[in-house]
Amino acid sequence: MRTRIALVSPHKYSTSRGRLGSLKMLVLTCLLSMAAFSVGCSSSKSHELDPFGLADEPDPNDLLDEEIKPRRGTPARARRSAAVDQPLLVLPLPKAETSKTIDGDFSDWNTRKVRTFGSSKHIVTGEEFWGGAKDASFSVGVEADEGYVYFSVAVRDDVVIDAESQDIMSDGVIIWLQDPKLESVIASLPDGMAKRHDIGSESAILFTPDGQFWRFDRPDGALHRAGITAATKKTKDGYNVEVALTLGVIGQVATLPTEAVAFRVELLDGDEAGRRGEQTRLSMLPDPLGPRFARYEVGGWLPFSQAKGQPPRPGALGRWVLNGDTWYYDSFEVVPNSWLLLQDTSEFEETLAKTDVFDEICPLATSERELVEAYQSTRGTQRAGLLLCGPRAPGNRCPSDAQSELYWLNLERQGEDWSLAKHAKVTPEPLQQCAKTPRKGGDFYSEFSLLPLEMLGPTVWGIGWHKGYSDRKERSLERGVWFANPDLPTPYMGTAIAEKTRARTRERTLSKSHVYLALVDDVAGLDICEVERIQEQQCSGLDRRCATTEFGESVQVHVKLWSPHKQRFETYLQTKHRGCSAATFDFNERRGFMLLVEPGRLGALASPANPGSKRRRQEVVAPVEVPAAAEPEAAPAPAKGVDLF
Repeated sequence: MRTRIALVSPHKYSTSRGRLGSLKMLVLTCLLSMAAFSVGCSSSKSHELDPFGLADEPDPNDLLDEEIKPRRGTPARARRSAAVDQPLLVLPLPKAETSKTIDGDFSDWNTRKVRTFGSSKHIVTGEEFWGGAKDASFSVGVEADEGYVYFSVAVRDDVVIDAESQDIMSDGVIIWLQDPKLESVIASLPDGMAKRHDIGSESAILFTPDGQFWRFDRPDGALHRAGITAATKKTKDGYNVEVALTLGVIGQVATLPTEAVAFRVELLDGDEAGRRGEQTRLSMLPDPLGPRFARYEVGGWLPFSQAKGQPPRPGALGRWVLNGDTWYYDSFEVVPNSWLLLQDTSEFEETLAKTDVFDEICPLATSERELVEAYQSTRGTQRAGLLLCGPRAPGNRCPSDAQSELYWLNLERQGEDWSLAKHAKVTPEPLQQCAKTPRKGGDFYSEFSLLPLEMLGPTVWGIGWHKGYSDRKERSLERGVWFANPDLPTPYMGTAIAEKTRARTRERTLSKSHVYLALVDDVAGLDICEVERIQEQQCSGLDRRCATTEFGESVQVHVKLWSPHKQRFETYLQTKHRGCSAATFDFNERRGFMLLVEPGRLGALASPANPGSKRRRQEVVAPVEVPAAAEPEAAPAPAKGVDLF
């Protein structure tokens, strides 16, 4: 059963708290039917599996595991039932009417928030043709409500020339748009992946003095004209451009709804009729090193169209794509077939509190217990979680002999209740620390996470971690993954390192790795291929004013081959292997997966070369131009930008 985001009238759920209060997000839950099928937690031996077969099938869950909390509206929370529930996110439908009259008259705008751009530092090209602010300059205002982002652009131009066509024009205003959250997501993807799949939200629309508009960055590209309301007005000093945009104009966003939009306004000016292009171009944010964007917090931009699909878990990498009159969710990450993330773990914790297994090995009187992350099988009969168990540190002082453990847990349904069926240690050795405090002078592990790695086997899990150490003369950190199969007598299977930093008083070494699971040798089973990029730096102090030395950049590879006999990765580390070469390994052409190791979260990307990847991505296509008269759309979230407004 697929979930969907539904749209309802805001009047049904309105409150009295102004524009923000008029919108309220409701999260409803519905129960999946339960079956007696048990998934992945029972004992299993060595088996044959297709590691690529599961990752590229249509998402069976389409589950939103965390309520999206826009500034406009507060989701209703409900206790999650013992069965698998699939939340239904209900988004308010924005008012169809714009809150501003789009007529080219700025009398309903707050002029105190307008910014003016008209000095020589704002010129991008054609300074030799520019005669000062009266010749070409502009002022920009931006505002937003739940359905629209509004722009006012007052242009000073001593010679205003209307466009004869898209080719014969010289005067106009360009509004560049971008979802800053999606751009930050793109930065996390392997090189070339975004371009290959047309992932990106940046677009530019040109508005001429006589009221025409078209796509500027890609003249033949799609433009959601139904989401654009625009008007121009000639003035004694030039002309005005007033625009209302819906999110459908952007076409691709990271989240629904959105909290911020990135934009840049540019002015084209020419003083000769019949010109093919401008003489002078001015920009809000001219930069010879590349385009820059201003960031505006819209506070919860909502769609006018329905949306189908759901992110598989909080923080997952993906995008919403407008196709026709519907937004579709396209997950970049592998969605587990057999497990759903539990957002509410209270029942899991209650079960642990009732069992006496941990009263002996982790008594609450002297120890701390933390359920890091938990999952439930799609059939609703099994639960799995990661438990941190370790001694307390009275007065923030950890005893020198303190040890902590990470346990993988398996709960089974017993009628209406749950019971602990299995627990297993999953670290290579006990952690030499208290649960929340390091020993004096010792390393400290934290930011744990859990992810089912079905491409390695139905009972294989990844445990993400962060290790840190710090004193007055040295700092270090590592971020990585432990692999574990709780069905084996010794669950720990190996380690992959995604990030390392070593800093001393005058030097620092930074390294980041792409961690791939790929077929490196001819033996069945995915191997670990780490492509590590290293920077050697000189510093003025400990982690202060560091710069990479002239020959301080290098690339290394680390290979850990899979041993079918041992059912684990080999401990022997290879630094050269023809199947894992930094020069030739192309994730876009090579079957496999790339692990995403982030603070407190693990994920995995499937290679576009995997069977089924092309077919799945064809189901979510780029935005399609909709004839004017349809209704609008919506939604991203934050990233870096210049805050001018």
